[in-house]
Amino acid sequence: MENKRKWILALLSLLLLAYLGSSVFGWYRLPFKKINPYEAVPYNSALVFEIKDWDKLPLALTKADYKDIIEVFPIVEKLQFNLPEIKNLIQSLDGLANNKNRPKVIAATQLSGQNDFELVYVLDGLKKDFELPTALKSLDGVKTKTSIFKGQQIYQIQNDSIALTLCHFKGLLLAGKKPYLVEYAVRQLKDFGSNIYRDKIFRKAVSLGGKEGDLTCMINVEQFPLFATTFIQPQVQHEIDQIKSIADWMSFDLHIQKETIMLAGYTFFPKNNKLLKALSKQKQPKEIKTYQIIPDHTALMVHFGFREFKRLVRELVPEEGEEFKKYFMPWIGEELAVVLTEPHADAFASNQFAVFQMDNQELAIELLDELASKKGELESYPYQNYTIRRMMVKDILKPILGDKFNTIQNPYWILLDEFVVMANSKTALELWIDKYNIGHTFGRNEAFLNFEENLSSTSNLQIYFDFRKLFQWYKSYVKVEKGRRIEESFERIQKLSPIGVQWSAHNNMLFTNGQIQFSETERMPTQVVWKTALKEEALIAPSLVKNHKTKEWEIFVQDKSHRVYLLNNGGQILWERKLEGPILSEIYQIDAYRNDKLQLLFNTKEYIYLIDRNGEDVKGKGYPKNVRNASNGLMVMDYSNDKDYRMFLATESGNIYGYKLNGSPLSGWNPNEGNGVINFPLQHALVDGKDYIFSQNNRGRLRIYDLDGTPRTNTVKLSGRFASPFGIDMISKPYRVVNVNEEAYAYITNLNGKFFNLKLKAGKRRKVKFAYSDVIEDERKEYIALSENEIVAYDHSEKILSHQFEENQSDLFTIKTKNSIKSRIGTLSRAKRRIYLLDENGLPYPNFPIAGTTPFVMEDLFGENKEVLVVANGNSIYAYRL
Repeated sequence: MENKRKWILALLSLLLLAYLGSSVFGWYRLPFKKINPYEAVPYNSALVFEIKDWDKLPLALTKADYKDIIEVFPIVEKLQFNLPEIKNLIQSLDGLANNKNRPKVIAATQLSGQNDFELVYVLDGLKKDFELPTALKSLDGVKTKTSIFKGQQIYQIQNDSIALTLCHFKGLLLAGKKPYLVEYAVRQLKDFGSNIYRDKIFRKAVSLGGKEGDLTCMINVEQFPLFATTFIQPQVQHEIDQIKSIADWMSFDLHIQKETIMLAGYTFFPKNNKLLKALSKQKQPKEIKTYQIIPDHTALMVHFGFREFKRLVRELVPEEGEEFKKYFMPWIGEELAVVLTEPHADAFASNQFAVFQMDNQELAIELLDELASKKGELESYPYQNYTIRRMMVKDILKPILGDKFNTIQNPYWILLDEFVVMANSKTALELWIDKYNIGHTFGRNEAFLNFEENLSSTSNLQIYFDFRKLFQWYKSYVKVEKGRRIEESFERIQKLSPIGVQWSAHNNMLFTNGQIQFSETERMPTQVVWKTALKEEALIAPSLVKNHKTKEWEIFVQDKSHRVYLLNNGGQILWERKLEGPILSEIYQIDAYRNDKLQLLFNTKEYIYLIDRNGEDVKGKGYPKNVRNASNGLMVMDYSNDKDYRMFLATESGNIYGYKLNGSPLSGWNPNEGNGVINFPLQHALVDGKDYIFSQNNRGRLRIYDLDGTPRTNTVKLSGRFASPFGIDMISKPYRVVNVNEEAYAYITNLNGKFFNLKLKAGKRRKVKFAYSDVIEDERKEYIALSENEIVAYDHSEKILSHQFEENQSDLFTIKTKNSIKSRIGTLSRAKRRIYLLDENGLPYPNFPIAGTTPFVMEDLFGENKEVLVVANGNSIYAYRL
């Protein structure tokens, strides 16, 4: 009996010793214990991939519509570069592959310097009798170089199809492009104390992944910020470091489909992440209702869903969050979201929102009113059918979401349907209301609804983002390879949009699913990307001017109280000042001091203004200059392209005046008398080395001058009233001046003063507006005429396009754009407050007409190779992405 007890104790001791040895000292490496291939993965690898089938994965990528797009990612580029060599190796090495199964291939990232990384490969499932030295002899034309590392033989091999470093370690084949990669894996296998496979969470991630999909990806979140230094700009690295607190490991199975990448797996969050821990105990909401109010220009949405908000608050909110518990907790329902609409500046604060679902609207109003009364109500005003209010309350989201989402301060807020929406910017909130009222929300967006069908109908946490609307974010965060422009990189990456990832509570973990959609063929609808309110209704069309410091576009405009504004390309008002009257001319940008700093030059009826980029009058030049009763807008000339500017304008007395920039008069123009009342700007052309200056008065009298004011021809007398400026074409012969009167008669005059006329068939030929521009595929300009609701264009005597609008159009103009050598036709209906953009066939572009009360301008406003239309609509300036 005593001997039996001794044998039992001895056996138990051996089992205990074996357990301690395997769990503490790595004794699981005994000969009878097979090594897990993941033990060779370096502990600091940020990304680990398991490739199930090296034939199927490249084939799936080849068939995917986005193949060329994802190759811009260095990780995909390296996988695609290395996998063929691994495949050739497996197929070439005699005795490597098991007869029943192909070797399992695991790839893990390793930093190879400050700005780059490489991949180390681990192959498992080899034949038991595999010997690397013997197998290498089966390779044709291979050159082999050997070395010893930690007692292991390292082979560097190279022939026409393979260039790799290899090591055979107890049933595993280690491979990499560089020797240090294989040596690191060897060190990992021999260093039992820091082996990554000792991490219980990692082992769980491995055990739960790899069941389905074309590729399994595991993200080591703690190591990911260091890996991100290869593609993230240094100044934002501290923000990337914060993701360490979100998760330990994330594991996904990726399904490569023709137009989407689907992913499914698990997220393992740290024990100290109170938010995710609390969410993992929550049931999902019955449905996601927030989609019904989220505007379709949303770039990023973080959505939280729960059933028991009060329980969530009790687990999350510290004692100092009593104010949140008192004024918010009693009325919040099952959803909360943080939203970023499309930003157009590096500072995103004005585009950020917080959205709370209400389960008791009356209580929400009562408590928010009480909070505003206690803290201070800053503003309250009606907007459409809503009341926008503002209260002095900071750190709205901090008690529940922490500092990472603590973006809403002293918010403007509204009640919208069954939600409270809070924002940092009132114009951004007004735009949200505009979008909601016309149905431009996720809940009514067919493209979003199709995208959302592949996601769960509900979740505890969801992140949605759209690269197409995140250029400013991309530009401020992402490094770009040397020699490439950030726009070129973004042009490709944005096509992987939108992206949606969801997390749902499952066994104290977060089940994760999502999709990445390829959207190259999808045309995004015309969208308002920002809106800025002026103090009065806009009087003139917005003008685009260049910021000489940043090289970015800015917007200059004047309202009906004669106040002028300068806005940046994100719609922020940089400055404003009041003038004595309406601006008559276009807005010229000149370099008055010849130092590459630009000023704005324009005139009103009484003054010529020259102002700097801060809105101040330029000093030392005598501006503003009094001109008394100007009848037209300035014409500004730079004769020799040497910034020696000349200015010309007419007055109601029938005189034309010419000035140098310092205000001194020009000979022959001090004044040039007897011209009649001229309402349209003079025009200048240089033809065969000679200067020509053209003017036309209100009675149709056309005059052609030399630079010194001497007439080059007799006055040309044309018939009728003219509602539009004349046009000139001094590029293609015969050179000509073209005028079209209100009865649709076109007068074509040569430089000798001889003319003929054409009868244009434009509607009822009443109150005809005219533009002269090149809008079709030839070298000559076309005559474009608008009569009430019909527009026509003639190429000389032949009609080339016509279109009838639903309503009469009051303005006709043409627009030059960056992306086209041809002009486009624009019209405005002031009565209906609508603008049109027409193509070369005279048909409205998709999604037109859109709202507007002035002519518009178009430009690649944000430097992302996408056209943006800027127009005034009442007392607001709108930027529409086309």
